Amino acid sequence: MSGIYLSAKIASAILWVLSGFGLLGIFILIPVLSAELSDQYVEYRGDKISIQLILSFLTACIVAVTVIIALLLRKVKQGNLLRESSKPEVRALSITFFTLAISIIILFVWLSNQNTMPPGLVLILFGGFAVSVAAGLTTKSLSEVLVEAISNREELEEVI
Repeated sequence: MSGIYLSAKIASAILWVLSGFGLLGIFILIPVLSAELSDQYVEYRGDKISIQLILSFLTACIVAVTVIIALLLRKVKQGNLLRESSKPEVRALSITFFTLAISIIILFVWLSNQNTMPPGLVLILFGGFAVSVAAGLTTKSLSEVLVEAISNREELEEVI
């Protein structure tokens, strides 16, 4: 078993487990948390649905990232990454990172409007936003490299 195959297999398993936890969070934890926050804190009274939607959207973006990366890792294990069929996943990954950045901004704006933004959370949200945008731009750049690699691979297959 090669190192790439083993690494991809372990990473893939971890990503699927994280995706499962994310889905549990969306369907179990976030509804309970949003109800508790709405009931317990005056600042969030009547905002149960808003809290649930914002946190679910953010979590769904994270789950989407983990699933897409796991699907790309499966292509690595199968030796099919440098194929035309990989383009949609790579494009979707880039878009999902940008969508994650937008969801972080939505949370930031909502907390600011509620006047409940703890100073430490500003730094965490800014860091998450910056990492999401950087990952989206990096993935976009890598998708360009992937297109070129696919083209080169196809040319080599024609020559052979």
